[in-house]
Amino acid sequence: MKKLCAFLLAALSALSLASCGSGYSKDEVAKYIDVTDYKTALVTKAEYDKEYKTQYDSVKDSYCTPVEVEKETQIKDGLVVNATYETLLTVKKEEGVTIKVGENTLVNGDRKDDASTSTAAKTFDSSLIGKGVSEKDKPLEITYTYSSVYAKDPDDKYLQNKQVTVTVTVIDINGKTDKDTKIKEGDSVKLDYVITLKLTDYSGTKKDITVGETKLGDLISIDDTLKTITVPGTPKKTDSSSSSSSSSTTTTTVDYKKEFKKEDVKLEGDKLDKFLAGKNVTVSGTVHSVKEKPAFTDALVKEKSSGTYNTIAELEDAVMDSVVVNLALENLVDKSKVKKNLPKSDVTKEYDALEASAKNMYAMVNQAACLTSEELASFVYQYGPYYLGVSPAGSTVQAMCNAFAAAAASTVKEKMVLYYVADAEGMKVTDKEYKAYLKEQASIQGVSSGEYEDAYGEDSIRETMLFTEVSDYLCELIKGQLSLTNKSDKK
Repeated sequence: MKKLCAFLLAALSALSLASCGSGYSKDEVAKYIDVTDYKTALVTKAEYDKEYKTQYDSVKDSYCTPVEVEKETQIKDGLVVNATYETLLTVKKEEGVTIKVGENTLVNGDRKDDASTSTAAKTFDSSLIGKGVSEKDKPLEITYTYSSVYAKDPDDKYLQNKQVTVTVTVIDINGKTDKDTKIKEGDSVKLDYVITLKLTDYSGTKKDITVGETKLGDLISIDDTLKTITVPGTPKKTDSSSSSSSSSTTTTTVDYKKEFKKEDVKLEGDKLDKFLAGKNVTVSGTVHSVKEKPAFTDALVKEKSSGTYNTIAELEDAVMDSVVVNLALENLVDKSKVKKNLPKSDVTKEYDALEASAKNMYAMVNQAACLTSEELASFVYQYGPYYLGVSPAGSTVQAMCNAFAAAAASTVKEKMVLYYVADAEGMKVTDKEYKAYLKEQASIQGVSSGEYEDAYGEDSIRETMLFTEVSDYLCELIKGQLSLTNKSDKK
């Protein structure tokens, strides 16, 4: 029996949280589920190609962790720039406008009387009260953050919760320009103003930008601007401590603080909100450091995988098998339709196992036992998607129970379908295979075969082995149908 692929979906492990004893025969499964034809077009080439690219790119990125550049470098495609930046959109600019404080709405660019009824409308008039005529080159800035949207179209998702700044220059107050006159409610004020909107704001937080790949806020590219910048590099520095007989070598990161700015960038693209399409923005920021990805080589693959894979070809084979198996299992279960309520006892068993796992995880995270269902429900709502693969609709006990019930039923369905294929194809785990597997896994974990068996249970171990054999069978079947071949010489 082939060893389970290192990238195989964790679903096989999850399926064995609670064993269904001796499992199901093909005929038993057929009473509950119409199992789809798993030998014909279970996975399409288009599905495979799309998922393979996603998974392979992800694995490659995880291996090619960027490191600081060590020599003078002009920024180019492929380099990772660590920067702080902000993208500003000028929404409206007016000069010499006269308003009556307390009666006009300017922030949304609409000065009609009915603008005040809009959830997006907001006036800055009240912020002018107590201010005087502006000194030269010292405009007043008024900032708002909208909980709704800054436009009449509620579908403008890029404008949700964005910061709006109104820059105001007060020219006169009731016709007066002396410094002692202060604005009060009802005054007639003449002013210039500019309304700007922050579409992306990382001015206080450093963010990595991959030149040639990343768009700021999914909106625009500043590759051409970044490529005009040359950085000196970050030489390695050796620090020796006189109070110690040993010395340590550390890499000191130099903050370049290279400022950049790109004006009048036109927003284009089919996915843009109506309000943003065609608008011009200004991007300004600072480059703090630059990193480069190491060359993707056989040596790097061997190092990063700790010898699991010796070449890129072996890694590609592993990803290929993983993608094929995962798609096969997903499509097999999804296309198989339940025609009768699944065995209640088995669903309950899976439910109880999932609840027990949630409580164990709660204890590990919080360093304390879970005392109430309410506490567990809150925990599962927050962490369930990450630790348990469960996503309740809310933080209530009922929402948690509903999520557990759905997940338990789904697990039973998955197991029954896999048992169906195993029985249909005459697959069994022999005692010899079981003992060999037990010995191998126990050795890996540094325990005896008896200890390993006690920890996981014979039924659960045999079930995992059987499901692995099913996945191997489906993998080879579909690879043949899609004409996929191994790129390495490994057997």
